[in-house]
Amino acid sequence: MCKSFKQKFQFLNRNTKQLLTIILTILIVFFIGFVSLFIKYKKQTSSKAITSQPRKETGIPKGTPENLKPGQIGEPKAGEEPKVNLPNFIFTTEGVIKNIQQDRITVLGKGSNFSDQTPRELTIIFNNSTITFEPGQKIRYEGLEGLKYLKINDSISVSSMDNIRGITEFIAHSINKI
Repeated sequence: MCKSFKQKFQFLNRNTKQLLTIILTILIVFFIGFVSLFIKYKKQTSSKAITSQPRKETGIPKGTPENLKPGQIGEPKAGEEPKVNLPNFIFTTEGVIKNIQQDRITVLGKGSNFSDQTPRELTIIFNNSTITFEPGQKIRYEGLEGLKYLKINDSISVSSMDNIRGITEFIAHSINKI
């Protein structure tokens, strides 16, 4: 078979032989490049895998981003029993608006995001992706626009993309007027 291929190859002129050699070389280079990228990609994805096994000492999954780690405010001291057992991750709370500023509000929270359940002043920061809803969620305002429609003494429910357990200042994902 090789002899017949070689004989057929000999009948081609010099320019055609060079062109076929170049095309074959390019195909081989692309094949090798593709295989090496595939192997590199497989190594990267397997080394970046985050295990979801909780740590025994804190109950926080390994590899947890900073915005999901709980704060320490209202948490029991070493050896103390908590007033109530809370989940490790809390993303919502409620309260009453006490102050409205340019990009944030101060809320007297009910204490539902603290292990000691003590009401605390919370600073809720607005950004461009914060959504504010009127009661019933029929009307919504995006970003800092929502601050214009809030009033002191409004009861609100706040949700965040961050874990707000034991934290008094956080960015709001959504605000719902109650």
